[in-house]
Amino acid sequence: MRLIESVLNEPWAVLPSSFNGVLQMYSNSLKSPKSNDYKTVDRGPAWLRANESDAIIVVDGPLLKGYSHLTHLIGGTSYGEIKSALAEALADPTIKRIILKIDSPGGTVDGAFELADFINDARAEKPIISFTDGMIASAAYLIAASTDGVYMTGKSNQIGSIGVIARHVDFSKQNDKEGVIVTEIVTGAYKNAFSSDQPLSDLGKQTMQDQVDHIFSVFIADVAARRSNLTAAKIAKQEGRIYLGAQAIGAGLVDGVATLDDLINGGIKSKVKTFSKTAVTKAGEFFKLKKSEDTMSNFMELVENYVEANACKRSEAIKAMAKKHPQEHGVYLAEYNQNLTNSAEVATPAAETDFQKLVADYMQVNSCSKSVAMKSVIKSHPDTHQAFIASVN
Repeated sequence: MRLIESVLNEPWAVLPSSFNGVLQMYSNSLKSPKSNDYKTVDRGPAWLRANESDAIIVVDGPLLKGYSHLTHLIGGTSYGEIKSALAEALADPTIKRIILKIDSPGGTVDGAFELADFINDARAEKPIISFTDGMIASAAYLIAASTDGVYMTGKSNQIGSIGVIARHVDFSKQNDKEGVIVTEIVTGAYKNAFSSDQPLSDLGKQTMQDQVDHIFSVFIADVAARRSNLTAAKIAKQEGRIYLGAQAIGAGLVDGVATLDDLINGGIKSKVKTFSKTAVTKAGEFFKLKKSEDTMSNFMELVENYVEANACKRSEAIKAMAKKHPQEHGVYLAEYNQNLTNSAEVATPAAETDFQKLVADYMQVNSCSKSVAMKSVIKSHPDTHQAFIASVN
């Protein structure tokens, strides 16, 4: 178990259930003789030629920085492999477009941001799109969000889980049982804050939480910078939720529905399919007005649920719900107008303004993208960034 923690105690951007599965598989592997067969396994070409001009790169299973015994064991893909495949496809003059075929629960944080940055820059050379007939979660979504578009096959695809997970295991009681005494000599309070030979201290817990929060803030900033329909605040409010099918379109995580053949044979334009309304249970059967005095929230909840179920624009949902629930809509309008009368326009929080100004100034001075500016400002002004995160949440 000690060896497991030494390998997996870093932050991961992955579905918690998949993370636990990785731990279990690795634990079981330690009970059997190790094999180095993975070093000689032929896993096929770096990319597949779909036709004369399209390349398909498979991104499958848990994602790790490099190919190793663990990657081989869990049937994962390394970030390095994906980058190499992309580089080869980009260098081939006959390839005009690249499709990432993703079915992954996410993976390690280490290596994920570097690959996402590479993809974001590479799409200036050739169009790169993402497709799934399964799952795009956590670190895998960071990769997908860095492409020109995200498409899925249907109503049960799992998309999202944007978040970070880390764990600490305390072996102190096991040490006591086995008569093991561990003496640790360190140079500072933070040097061994995560020691597995003692209970996690308040300092260690807060330090770990600070690290996870920082990685998460960079995660959502990158996704927001590369998805024009999303903001960091909107992503943060998802709280790591997994969306199914049409929900993912309503949440702004997916651009359309298509099969892989659609994308290959029809080009990008063919993806603009939406779910047939007849294939979705009538909204009225799902949406029941909550017994609450806050009618504004009730009406907008009906609207948001309709958007998720029908994968439509909010304006269309408002029209549909206003027609179906005229009384609630009337009260909503009355309360909305009353609120406008009773209160002045809400100003942008100072913390949000300060951070955005720093980002804008950095972009202007350095002639760089918003994502690059955000990363630099987060690093140089951590207090301002933390205040910004608090203000939008």
